Amino acid sequence: MELKQLQYFVVSVDAGSISKAAEILYTTQPHVSKTIKRMEKNMGMDLLKRGKKGVVMTKNGEKVYEQAQRILKSMQEIQRIQGKEEGALLRVTSMPSNLLAGLFASFYQQEKKVRAKYLAGSLEMVLNQLCHRHADIGFIFISEYQAQGFKSMISYKRLEFELLKETRLVLFAGPKHPYYNRTSVTRSEMQKVRYVQNVEEEIPLFHYPGHLKEGVVDPETIPNTVSVCSDHAMMQLLQKTELGNISSLLKTETYKESKIRTVELEDCNTKVYFGYVRRKGQELDKCTERFIQYVREALND
Repeated sequence: MELKQLQYFVVSVDAGSISKAAEILYTTQPHVSKTIKRMEKNMGMDLLKRGKKGVVMTKNGEKVYEQAQRILKSMQEIQRIQGKEEGALLRVTSMPSNLLAGLFASFYQQEKKVRAKYLAGSLEMVLNQLCHRHADIGFIFISEYQAQGFKSMISYKRLEFELLKETRLVLFAGPKHPYYNRTSVTRSEMQKVRYVQNVEEEIPLFHYPGHLKEGVVDPETIPNTVSVCSDHAMMQLLQKTELGNISSLLKTETYKESKIRTVELEDCNTKVYFGYVRRKGQELDKCTERFIQYVREALND
């Protein structure tokens, strides 16, 4: 019997269906079904009752499920013990953020014996890294208009979000930007300039479908924006072109020593939430908890 069989069985039970389990495990429904059937064949018993509405455990399945949970939990404990023997392990994934990258570097310098991994990418990539257990915490930015859909999405993936800071949107402008010397701009003025946006910010900050009419910029009245998934590329474009960036006020710290200025948005009250995502029920090690506290204190300062 393979650990993967136990994992697929447990996730299928928790999700209530094999198709949902496949989405959570980032594989195909036939692969999950075949793996569980092979497990049932090896054991000589049915573990799941399959129906149109999903799966439920048989009596034998309930007994196996309880033991499977214990085995998987024991494997996590063994991996945790191994990590302690080799030194503290800090595994972080994040949407592009020079601010967080800087805090990660400072924390690493402070923690002399920590083994660390830092990954960066889009929101989808961050969630995938967590689900695949390539990271233990993922730091993200979401606007208030994303919040409800985001909450449903991470619940489905058995993840949970912890808010660290609530902030607002501003316009970041470099020396070549037409509003560089302004302290504030109106929404109508913002329609007249071009933007560079991180890939995750384009839709939620520029356009809200349906009854939500509070978009910062009307996408039908502005030229195409430039898309990036890199704070370094963002910095270069802001410094050397006429492009502006609408983003969280938290990025002010990132641009403090550059020539990029912060311009207030007069008639925009959109909130932005910054925090971290973790797997539900996951026990974080002390090193990871210390890093979260380190980030929290830095934001409060």
